[in-house]
Amino acid sequence: MTVALPPALKLAKSLLVAIELVVADYPRKHRHLSGNSLRMAARAVVSTGNKAWMQPGRRAMLLQQLVDEVDDLKAELQLCQDLRAYKSFAQFEALARVAEQLGSQVGGWKRHLYPSGQSDAAKRQQQRPETLSTPAASRYEANQ
Repeated sequence: MTVALPPALKLAKSLLVAIELVVADYPRKHRHLSGNSLRMAARAVVSTGNKAWMQPGRRAMLLQQLVDEVDDLKAELQLCQDLRAYKSFAQFEALARVAEQLGSQVGGWKRHLYPSGQSDAAKRQQQRPETLSTPAASRYEANQ
């Protein structure tokens, strides 16, 4: 029986493959330093995503780490663009769009685990007491 991976992990793996192919075409001066940093950032995202999926007890901590690693990956993508390592802007743009989708999916996964909004106590309807005050208290307040 196979377990279906979450969409975020599938996207992370496809982004890793795309990054590997793009870095292989980097000019030699960028391939070894910035290209390797980009590849390692993409591998860290896939690795942490797999751990978050396979270890439900540690999922909350790992999802926060995954969010941070996706942000680091986006920064590496931008740095490589600033260094003009890509063959064209379209190549960078395609990777950046996938990274943006990945960030949205990872954020959704985290929000699914911890929905934002009111706490459970605040969500519950507060029950009013049946008797707000006694008749004697009402007469006392009216006389003051």
